[in-house]
Amino acid sequence: MAEKEDFYKVLGVERNASDAEIKKKYRSMAMKYHPDRNADNPEAAEVKFKQIKEAYEILSAMGSAIFSGAAADSAATPNVVRTCAITWN
Repeated sequence: MAEKEDFYKVLGVERNASDAEIKKKYRSMAMKYHPDRNADNPEAAEVKFKQIKEAYEILSAMGSAIFSGAAADSAATPNVVRTCAITWN
């Protein structure tokens, strides 16, 4: 069965988190789980670090795409909720 990963849960942020909140949480988690900072278990830290990095890349790309497309729309508001999950086969 395919597994869905919620990028918001990976980063520990709410679905309505701003880009700044997502970035701040990413940076703190990236520092915490960086393999160089976890000498006792670098393999597990690397797996978690990669999950965090992927979640941030997806959510930040979604935010950029939403707001760049929204810039042309005068009725667009910056309070857009991103929805994203990934399915692994």
